[in-house]
Amino acid sequence: MRDVHEIIVENLKGRMKQQRMSRNDLAEKAGISCRQLSNILARLASPKLHTLQNLAAALDITLVELMTDGFAETQV
Repeated sequence: MRDVHEIIVENLKGRMKQQRMSRNDLAEKAGISCRQLSNILARLASPKLHTLQNLAAALDITLVELMTDGFAETQV
């Protein structure tokens, strides 16, 4: 079973790629700093629930979709 943080990072990166969204764009839209987003994507920080909700909303997906294993692959 994969770690949920790994799944979230994979889905964040996949959705950013699909939407051609930069880290700066996502961070601004989600209301977090670029450094915080970079730390999340590098798995150096564990985001709080409200941060995950903001990231999901910024990517036009639900929190459940953000945490679903393989979600990014099904959205190609």
